[in-house]
Amino acid sequence: MKKQASKEFYLDTGDGHKIYGAVYGDARSAPLLLIHGGAGHVLDMDRLELPSNRRVVVMHQRGMGNSLPAGEMRNNTIDANIDDIERVRRHLNIRRMDILGWSFGTIYMAGYAFRHPQRCKSLTGYAPYFGTDEGYQVIEQKDKAAADAYYDFHGSRTGMGITSSAFRKASHPDYNQRFNAYHAVFNLAAQSPVPAQDMLRARSLQDWKNLFAVRAAHAALDLELFTGKDRFLEKAAIPLDCPVTLVYGDQDVWSVPNAYDLSLFHRCRTIILPGMGHDIHEASRQLFPCKTRRTAPDFKPK
Repeated sequence: MKKQASKEFYLDTGDGHKIYGAVYGDARSAPLLLIHGGAGHVLDMDRLELPSNRRVVVMHQRGMGNSLPAGEMRNNTIDANIDDIERVRRHLNIRRMDILGWSFGTIYMAGYAFRHPQRCKSLTGYAPYFGTDEGYQVIEQKDKAAADAYYDFHGSRTGMGITSSAFRKASHPDYNQRFNAYHAVFNLAAQSPVPAQDMLRARSLQDWKNLFAVRAAHAALDLELFTGKDRFLEKAAIPLDCPVTLVYGDQDVWSVPNAYDLSLFHRCRTIILPGMGHDIHEASRQLFPCKTRRTAPDFKPK
């Protein structure tokens, strides 16, 4: 069933971007902000089970989803995206909120919390990614053959090497090269590889160009974590009063509990969900935090 937003809006950032936002649920109830993953992986609201007693706020990062211009790389930085969270909060006149970040969105979640701790009631990260070498070594623990193919494709086993390679491939001036790279990465871990021609015919030429632009913008942000801002969260971290929960799927090849993730937060609990992978939309176990005040959000299976 298609979910209808009670409010949709665009915020002009003043530096070339317009941020899309939407509100679902009861406008009088406690706000829950959702921050989507990277590479244009915005949250599909029709596939998520939203809590009935929450005001759910969604925003699309710069250059991603419905935000404009699509794939814009100018003034698209980690700091700018963190500032946009505060921009959305002010626009909606929210005093404090719970925040859920997915994958790359956990970087923005944590960065915002360290910058504006008084605005956060609780933090929940699903399949957290914080831009470290440890994050790129997880796949080797889960699937060595796929890991070897992935590392060989990028010619590196380090975050710096992999993100540098990913950015070069995603921003290549030849669209055929961009497609070949996208197709290769897509099939690295696929149980049933998709033939290139079948994948190519699945989208229009303009859709492919839009996808390439979005992926290049994300690759630039991922690379930013390893050039000059390496472990920037660690440097910015301060003890947080709000509870923090990190949620991992036991089938996720990109994210597992590790010492670095836990070191970012003064207090943190972890949850490991059986049968779940990296995609928060997976129908096998749809989970969302319910309203809590001084304890971490509860997760309830569908």
